[in-house]
Amino acid sequence: MDNKYKFQRGQAALIALLVLTVATTIGLSLIARSTTDVSITRTQEESSRAFSAAEAGIELALKSGADVATSTDSTLHTTYSATVSAV
Repeated sequence: MDNKYKFQRGQAALIALLVLTVATTIGLSLIARSTTDVSITRTQEESSRAFSAAEAGIELALKSGADVATSTDSTLHTTYSATVSAV
């Protein structure tokens, strides 16, 4: 009877190890996915800021009528310059 319980303890340890391995794999994949999502979000935010700064620079240059307009936008933390030429 003693030998039967020894084998069962080994099986329980093996099952626990397999469950731990699966849980660790799922956890690591979630962390990798979150890191990738944060990186993509940061890139999109920087792209939106650049587009907004370019658009603001064009609007300022068209409003002022100057050939070259340079300004800084404190809300976007960007500096832009625009050259207006006749078409």
